[in-house]
Amino acid sequence: MIKVNLLSTKKKKKQKPVPAFLIYAVLLTATIGAIFLYITYHFSSAVSAKEAKVQENAKTIAALKEKIKAVEDFEKLNKTFQQRKDIIEELGETRPVRPRYLTRSARFCLQEFGWSAPILKGWTYHFPVSPSQILMLSIMSII
Repeated sequence: MIKVNLLSTKKKKKQKPVPAFLIYAVLLTATIGAIFLYITYHFSSAVSAKEAKVQENAKTIAALKEKIKAVEDFEKLNKTFQQRKDIIEELGETRPVRPRYLTRSARFCLQEFGWSAPILKGWTYHFPVSPSQILMLSIMSII
């Protein structure tokens, strides 16, 4: 007698084993990918660190340029003051000294140095005195 199977059942196929070279290829690809990602991360972090250093150096250079500009401005101002001082000293040597502004101690000093002259209000006398001596006399009058 013939047996007829009325129930439908699927037959399971036996799975073929995965070839070993395929497993090794996948592992090798994953390893190379991981190495590539590490190298990319390492170099990108190195590049970002260098860019940060460049920006820091740029800020330092800008600050130093400002300091150089301040020094140049100071030297220019100092030169201007020196020119003005030279002009004032030159004018002070030729300018007459007004005795009415001299104090008692300054008059005494003038007489001690042999530059005595009758001091009348409003008169102008030419004393052979340099600006530094006038400054010294005025300081002595304050003391």
